[in-house]
Amino acid sequence: VVDDNVYVTIRVSKGMQFDDCYVVCLDAETGKYRWNCYISSANSMFNPYEGQLQGEPEAAAELAYASGRLYVLTNIGALAAIDAYGGRIIWLSIYPRDPSQIASAGMQAGWFRGNGEPPDHSNTHKPWMGGPVVVESGHVFVLPADGLYLNIYDAGSGIELKRLDLHQFCTMDLPQRPSDTLLAAKGSTVLISAPTATYNVDWEKYDRASFNPKHDQSVIWRETFSPAL
Repeated sequence: VVDDNVYVTIRVSKGMQFDDCYVVCLDAETGKYRWNCYISSANSMFNPYEGQLQGEPEAAAELAYASGRLYVLTNIGALAAIDAYGGRIIWLSIYPRDPSQIASAGMQAGWFRGNGEPPDHSNTHKPWMGGPVVVESGHVFVLPADGLYLNIYDAGSGIELKRLDLHQFCTMDLPQRPSDTLLAAKGSTVLISAPTATYNVDWEKYDRASFNPKHDQSVIWRETFSPAL
């Protein structure tokens, strides 16, 4: 809610083939429709055997407001900045999607399960994973549910400044599980969490080619803990 506007995200599936993402603006006092803005489309993750979205909680679009703009993470391949008062797209950036999040949506839960076994949701995200859009110090930080990286953008232009490869922030005892939660961001530092560790990272110093999670100049501190249930 900003001033007398209420903003909501809408996801529309079309024939189990594509998902469309919109932002809708309503009058805060009356609920009257004001405008909508179409953001993007992507391959649907609808599962015809389950009648639901695979990993539905993390598929929802995320919103943040800063300085007259809405920053919309669609979680279907795009991040956009929108004029919060007119509904005009100021910039749109496409990020790399994780192919396993798309290809396995129907296969994993239903297509090869004909023996009455319950759905396998072992790879679906927990409610605390992912996180909202964070706008701080002129930068936009996002961890897309369908993405491969923690992406950092210039809030004004939409230019991507850095990608943090989440698979590099893995604990030694659970090497297959990448960092999956964006906790916070301030200045040049960002806090991300893996299943058994939390990292405070200087993203400006981070270099994907030379990164070592045990002793890297970009890792300010690393704290381990017991695996989440």
